[in-house]
Amino acid sequence: MHPEILTLFGSTSGGMELYTALETTILERYPGTEIRPRRTQVGFFDGCGFAWAWPARKKRDRDTGRIGLTLGLGAPVTSARIAEAVEPYPGRWTHHLLLSSPAEIDAELLGWLDEAHSFAASRSQARS
Repeated sequence: MHPEILTLFGSTSGGMELYTALETTILERYPGTEIRPRRTQVGFFDGCGFAWAWPARKKRDRDTGRIGLTLGLGAPVTSARIAEAVEPYPGRWTHHLLLSSPAEIDAELLGWLDEAHSFAASRSQARS
């Protein structure tokens, strides 16, 4: 594991365990995924970025072991689990979620990850 990832999620109570569960799920589901750690987040790329994980920003969220997950989708998703959805570019929606436990990496979230991965693949092909 990249040292930058340990630095990012190691200070969150339970954050490293939750991040590891998310990373493992993504790598098993999309074997060609490249992990790109940065100063404030970790990006998951397969041609184009499709998901980004980040440590919770508020102290109360860090103390409860939450981490953030951002997904790039082609259309808005309405769900109580989505903290925020914005359209930074026409036809590209960014969705932010907070995850509290590995159990939240469920069928619904995996469906959104599949959509994000497919959307990124279509964008990558359009660039070629």
